[in-house]
Amino acid sequence: MTDDKTLVIDRVFDASPELVFSAFTQTSQLAQWYGPEGMTTEIFSNEVSPGGRYELVMRSDEGEYHLSGVYEEIEPPKKLVMTWKWKTGEITSRVTIELSPEGNKTQLRLMHEGFAEASDASAHHQGWSSTLNSLERYLAS
Repeated sequence: MTDDKTLVIDRVFDASPELVFSAFTQTSQLAQWYGPEGMTTEIFSNEVSPGGRYELVMRSDEGEYHLSGVYEEIEPPKKLVMTWKWKTGEITSRVTIELSPEGNKTQLRLMHEGFAEASDASAHHQGWSSTLNSLERYLAS
């Protein structure tokens, strides 16, 4: 974490930046892995272009979590920037995903900023860590 309302997660994946970027942007792939472990995700829209919107719902035994946002910046296969808004929330935050090659692997840096409270950043840190575990399993399959 860089401050109490911003989280940063660094991970290395055993896949090329192109494959990791595709997993984040191709709707058919995203639906297979996106969300914390134990959740399923249904994607209603995913217009991967600057100004394009996305909308999805993550489901678990505990409930449904509706999420939407707008893609602000897209640089295949290096960078993806999007807004992030929960259906029940008032705050719109921002997610930046940066990918860089590291040999035959990919260094991913995820920054999620703009939380109203430090507790929100902490809760999202757990969710993102679990989501990146799901991505790791997806890329290995």
